[in-house]
Amino acid sequence: MAETDILKKFINWDGTSRLYGISKTQKYGWICTSGVPVNDSRYKAFIFTDVTLGNVIDKLNNFVLQYFISTLIIIFVFCSLMTRYINKKVTNPVKAIADAAEEYVRDKYNGANKSRHFEELGIHSGDEIEELAGVMADMEAGLSEYEDNLTKITAEKERISTELDLANRIQSSMLPNIFPAFPERKEIDIYASMTPAKEVGGDFYDFFFVNEDHPGMVIADVSGKGIPAAMFMMMAKSMIRTNASSGYNPAKVLSSEDDMFGMERTLQAVNKAMDKTPKEIPEVVSCDVAEFVKDAEQFDDLTMLCIEYKGKNAS
Repeated sequence: MAETDILKKFINWDGTSRLYGISKTQKYGWICTSGVPVNDSRYKAFIFTDVTLGNVIDKLNNFVLQYFISTLIIIFVFCSLMTRYINKKVTNPVKAIADAAEEYVRDKYNGANKSRHFEELGIHSGDEIEELAGVMADMEAGLSEYEDNLTKITAEKERISTELDLANRIQSSMLPNIFPAFPERKEIDIYASMTPAKEVGGDFYDFFFVNEDHPGMVIADVSGKGIPAAMFMMMAKSMIRTNASSGYNPAKVLSSEDDMFGMERTLQAVNKAMDKTPKEIPEVVSCDVAEFVKDAEQFDDLTMLCIEYKGKNAS
């Protein structure tokens, strides 16, 4: 019945509407029939084609499958390209920085002298990764400089500590520290102590008998610190005892020890520069002092002031 209705629709077609028909058959189920008229004035003729619902579903399934596979291929290609891009721009540079950091720690632990672990990476990604590599390179350079300075400072502190310890031993051995000092002399009792403000003090004391009837006592402040001051104390102590034992009075003993260059040498140096300007006279005296001390280390300040009086009418 359905086929007859469709046939009538085609025969009675007015030439304006779309020429198709949908019907349900026992053999094919739902079917769509479309036709194209054959232009002939003698009779009506049509070319028909049938499309079943099964054909449509099969085509649709094939389309969906092809679309799904194409989409998977596109996603796979895209993910592959993104993975390569991320590896190149992010993963590999970050891993290189991490490996460089691990190598840096290992070299420091093993005492290797290699530097520029991060600078040699050559990362030029133009983003935060490159900035991170630059920061790490600057950090390594800063740490290397800090370690060099720390090594120098530590060595200097050790040198100073050793020098102060040696100076302290010299000073302790030179200061009388056995009491009673003169147990056989019942008529006199003496005691002395020196408490340094730092590792090595600048003061020293000594006591001795100049002769059978005259005791000698010395308290002094040594200029400078460290081994040079301790050595000067030893020399001054020995010279004071020697000069005191020679019969000099206290003024003579102290004047001979007050300045090793001495006032007499100072006057001689100034007299040699009588024709010099106030600026040149201290230079002459400094040269004479340098010639006198030779290679000995300077243990005190050297300050000079020179003034020339030219008279009220000087122009």
